Amino acid sequence: SSNIMSRALASMSGAVAANLIACLWILGAPQSRAAWGWVCTSFDDNMDFVYTDPGSSVAGKTCDDGTGLSCSCSGDPCRGREEAALSSLSCAGQSSEGCFKYHLSYGSLPSASVLIGKGMENASAACAEATILKVYGRSAGLADLAAWSSSWTGMSEDLADDSTTPATASACQELCADHEDCGFFTFVAQKSNTEYEGICFLFESLNCSEGSVYGDWMGMISGPKACPAGSDVGDSGGPEGNASVGTNKTLPEKTTLAMSAADKLLPSLTPFAFISAALF
Repeated sequence: SSNIMSRALASMSGAVAANLIACLWILGAPQSRAAWGWVCTSFDDNMDFVYTDPGSSVAGKTCDDGTGLSCSCSGDPCRGREEAALSSLSCAGQSSEGCFKYHLSYGSLPSASVLIGKGMENASAACAEATILKVYGRSAGLADLAAWSSSWTGMSEDLADDSTTPATASACQELCADHEDCGFFTFVAQKSNTEYEGICFLFESLNCSEGSVYGDWMGMISGPKACPAGSDVGDSGGPEGNASVGTNKTLPEKTTLAMSAADKLLPSLTPFAFISAALF
């Protein structure tokens, strides 16, 4: 029995050592390992993108209760996994009325949550996680997304496709329409590290008995593979059903935020946390 115990301890030590090596590699990697939204994304009355720095109010925006729309951050400075958040998504242009849904993800989307902050506290969740069929975007961003989420969600490297990065929600919808099994899409319009902007998720349709198939998520635009005949995606956001909406608005070409390699790591995960994770 003592020999069995010795072999078990040796095996455990090897596993712990392997995990520690992997953890140290992550800590030392010069790549981006977090991409929370470090600024707040909202939509104005014309459904144009509006980006606001943490600690500031959204210019010219007054909510129904008479207060201003503000952007805060869970940390100072706002970087790494510190998340910028809006005081109200509904005041920031959230809409579920039209064909395209603003500030809403399709499904709970846990694979995105490892890199893309929801942008508000107490965000409501969708009824279930939708099966991912394909994810389009820039190669570096997709690689990080797969590396960080594949162990516990439905996102894996074989689902990533860097052949195109859609610049608009409408372009993302077209990719969904071209996929036989795609029922719905979610387009990432958040402003963060450029590697993660414009990511486009294609999903199978959800069939929930209760709850909504959409969940609160700052800067996400979601919708079906095709809008109903005669519908206008312009009805999905503006107060008068303005046809000039964010669905066809192109993301800014340059939205890279200045960060050192150290800033791109996960500051909230200390060496002790990594060691604890490896041991337990």
